[in-house]
Amino acid sequence: MSDSQAAMVAAKPKRDRSPSFPFISLRTAIIRLGAFEEYFKRHPAPAKKAGLAWGMKGDSSQAGQTLAALKSFGLVDYQGSGQELQATLSEAGRTYLRAQQDSVKHEILARAALHPKVIAKYWQHWGADRPQDPICLDELVLKGAFNPAAAELFLKVYDDTIAYSGLEKSDTVSLIGQLDDEENEVPQSPQIKVGDYVQWVSNGVEQFTSPRKVVGIFPDGTHVQVFGSNTGIPMTELNVVDAPAPAPLKVPASKVDTGSAWGQGENELNVLQKGNRLQITADVDLEGIGELKEILGHYEAILKRLAARKSK
Repeated sequence: MSDSQAAMVAAKPKRDRSPSFPFISLRTAIIRLGAFEEYFKRHPAPAKKAGLAWGMKGDSSQAGQTLAALKSFGLVDYQGSGQELQATLSEAGRTYLRAQQDSVKHEILARAALHPKVIAKYWQHWGADRPQDPICLDELVLKGAFNPAAAELFLKVYDDTIAYSGLEKSDTVSLIGQLDDEENEVPQSPQIKVGDYVQWVSNGVEQFTSPRKVVGIFPDGTHVQVFGSNTGIPMTELNVVDAPAPAPLKVPASKVDTGSAWGQGENELNVLQKGNRLQITADVDLEGIGELKEILGHYEAILKRLAARKSK
């Protein structure tokens, strides 16, 4: 195990709980609101099925966070609790979708933007022309109890929300929502551990052709590393899934025609060197195997040189 891997899987540090805020901006929330109504019409939607409106798995963490964001902006209301929890358009959400006058829509957007307490708090302090990122990040982390990753995300949400809502300095705190913290609650990152197989879903699209195994948790406790990649992936965009079943053995064809997967660019090869070991993920046809052999030959030569240097 490399030093970087050891650092990630070492005793998990205590994770600071950042203030709750919607993880998407008001602009995106309005788009999600329209899709929600189009899918469920006027009927209350089971909360665990809400993600279907956005092309997500109904009970995924991303779907749960999206629904919580709509609730945080005051665009949906909850009915019931637990397994019986349902979501329905709020009066503000319904009015926005049906209003014809721009002035009515603007007022709803302005109120929705300041409905989350934490956005309203910093709007009073920063307004639309906030200080530069380093200053704001220090304020959020050192004084606002945000962890660094959450602080960066909050600034993106804040900027896009304020710009989209058209809020101006003349808008007063009378627009600020009065929800309790529990009502503004955004689900925390799902509990993912080393060894889990996950699917990465970004903007409703699955990013992996097949599930990847988690090999490390980053020190911030909110990102993971998967087999075959050094990229830190947000836990909030991951779904834990079953380990992929072994593919059935197939007898290779004696000839690969020009219509093969390799000819169409459909083979997937990924080789990651970590010290004196290789992490390999591949989804190839017969012609792709030849390419994989050539690549592995180069890496074999590299590893042999590394081994020779260590033996001196």
